[in-house]
Amino acid sequence: MTDLPPPEKLLPHRGNMLLVKSLEYADLKNMRSTALAELGKDCLFYDRGRNGLPSEISIEIMAQGAGLLYGYREYLQGKSGGECAMILSIKRYEIFCDTIPTDTPLRTTNEITSEEYPISVCDCELHLAESNILLAHAEITAYKP
Repeated sequence: MTDLPPPEKLLPHRGNMLLVKSLEYADLKNMRSTALAELGKDCLFYDRGRNGLPSEISIEIMAQGAGLLYGYREYLQGKSGGECAMILSIKRYEIFCDTIPTDTPLRTTNEITSEEYPISVCDCELHLAESNILLAHAEITAYKP
């Protein structure tokens, strides 16, 4: 897919809370997507002691990646997009690194595995984009009022 809208049109996050930089791919038929992020030392969550980002921030990066998929669907339906959803639960959250490197392209992969409005479940992964090394995985259940 080309010409996908920027994250600001799909998510409510702004400023230093917007961690994803683009929706890379979206398949609304199968409810799958990928998104890109690249966070530097100017990131709100940068940890000087680790010289990188704490690995726990991976859950927010993955959640925003999943949010782009939901936001894109709403955007195509002519809704305003960028509306807020709330995380109800996080299951099977595994982190495979101590620190997320800065200034390195990251990719989230997202697949909505179950959806019964207003609750949905999304299987998410965070990888180093260039080497495809898995950094984190989670199953996120969200509620969209």
